[in-house]
Amino acid sequence: MIARILLIVFLSLISQDISLAISAQPLEELQKNINQATSNVMKSVVSVKAQKQSQSDILYESIGSGFVVDDRGYVLTNFHVIENAQNITVSQWRIGTNEISAKLINADQSLDLALLKIDSNDIFRPASLDNSDLLKTGHLVICVGSPFGFKDSVTFGIVSDLHREIVIQGVTYKDMIQTDAVINEGNSGGPIINIFGKVVGVGTAIYAPDGTYTGIGFAIPINRAKHFFSQTTGVVLAAVKAPAPLPATVKEPIDIHEKVPDDQIHQEFSDCRGCHVISVKRVVSVKAAMSHIPLEGCGDCHILTNDKVATGPVTVALNVPKQNPDFMQIGFFVRSSLLILFGLVVGTIGTMVGVGGGFIHVPFLMLVCGFTVQDAIGTSIGIIFFNTTAGSFMYYYKKCIDVDLAKKLSLIVIPGAILGPLIVQQYTNSFFLVVFAILLLVISCYLFFSNSQINLLPEYKYNREVTIEDLDGNKVSYSTNIALSYIGTFIIGFFSNLIGIGGGIIHVPFLILFLRIPVHIALGTSHFILCVSSFVGMIMFMILGNIHIDYMMPIAVGAILGAKIGVELSKLTSPVVIRKMLALILLFVTFRIFIKHITTIMMLK
Repeated sequence: MIARILLIVFLSLISQDISLAISAQPLEELQKNINQATSNVMKSVVSVKAQKQSQSDILYESIGSGFVVDDRGYVLTNFHVIENAQNITVSQWRIGTNEISAKLINADQSLDLALLKIDSNDIFRPASLDNSDLLKTGHLVICVGSPFGFKDSVTFGIVSDLHREIVIQGVTYKDMIQTDAVINEGNSGGPIINIFGKVVGVGTAIYAPDGTYTGIGFAIPINRAKHFFSQTTGVVLAAVKAPAPLPATVKEPIDIHEKVPDDQIHQEFSDCRGCHVISVKRVVSVKAAMSHIPLEGCGDCHILTNDKVATGPVTVALNVPKQNPDFMQIGFFVRSSLLILFGLVVGTIGTMVGVGGGFIHVPFLMLVCGFTVQDAIGTSIGIIFFNTTAGSFMYYYKKCIDVDLAKKLSLIVIPGAILGPLIVQQYTNSFFLVVFAILLLVISCYLFFSNSQINLLPEYKYNREVTIEDLDGNKVSYSTNIALSYIGTFIIGFFSNLIGIGGGIIHVPFLILFLRIPVHIALGTSHFILCVSSFVGMIMFMILGNIHIDYMMPIAVGAILGAKIGVELSKLTSPVVIRKMLALILLFVTFRIFIKHITTIMMLK
């Protein structure tokens, strides 16, 4: 009896092991297929970087993915990855950080596809392409690419739908593949493969209300992409041999993109289908004007796109600021020393003429350090705070500040300092900036060629009488209008934030020309006001995350040292020379606005 029980237990244990082994076999096979599929396609996948320039003149990189479709080095990616690119590079699977230059060969915004040619004589391994028409809902798929710049990343999911119609940035895409395989920023242009390692789609977009993956991604069917890139690479022939002559009853296949022969038969337009079979169709938008007289059966010669559909998805190219590699590779000590020296020079000049130096900080941080316009302005405002704080103490010690007026105007400038960081997040060039630049040009010319003041009001309106005696015993008297100072300060605070400067460069001429304040008193008063406004602005930009402490502090150290030198130089410099220096700086800012506006117009054309 005991032996029988032990035999039953033994057999039950063996049967469980056998059933587990049998049930595990399909999963093991699936795992092997996935491993082999990703291994096969990886050698064909590339990371694509497109260097671009924004409307605010900042250089940045659009990072996407792509894959080789021809052994001559042709790479397929998304159009939005390389749109308006100044330079394009690709890096292949596991070749370290080496980047190879690539040329744009063909692009079609209506398909969101672009074909690149790697500038190399190497033989490249093209990805295996499947027939996306055979794809079914529920099929397993794998997404390969460089999400957020992480190269050679793989995610897994299923096909959720095969016929989604979406609109991305005003362009309609029809019959898109929907998948829950994770697609993030940087996956644009990467392959979507099946578990056998063959490409079935091109990762393009996600439905992302907050800009990140939510479980809904979209891909272009590979069959549609084949029609696009085969226009350049050609179609794969079944055999390489001379074709036999076609019987008279058989129509000759043609590529619709080929040039029409210049002979008597083709002198006038006629229906090509009368003599030919269209082997390669042309992709056209239904919104585009027809290039010939209307004919029936457009689908025989064309792949039609751009039907109206619902909106929602966004593209998934990753845009990151383009850092200046030469400056970034400098050692910490050398870089910090150069930044301190830069701050010393700018701080000296700025304090000498009563400005913060933003007109120099911002271009330097954008062009040399590769900052975005928001980060450049935020970091500049922080530097200006330290410079103007030190300068204000020096000017106050020298008794060159109209303290009562400075306190009142500091309160007026605070609203602009709060709104400025918020406005600059949506910074754009517009017509009123050009009008403002013209006004600055007029003021700069007046400062340079005239030593007189501008009376906007009748003489009796300038009823605020002030007498100030500085540390050296020099006494000055003047009269001004307090209401005019309020209005002018508020307007200057608003406009100066739109062009990325602290405001001192405009406020000093305003105090001198329109409020009739002596030059040296105007310099100290402006510095005090700028100290308050830059403090508020610095706090706002810190909250928004637009200040780089590692750059701000070395420049600020130099600016603090420059403040003392600047105050001493301002006392040794005649008012006429300071007026001319201000005029030249205003002229520089004016041309900067004009150039930025012209560049924006050219980029939009």
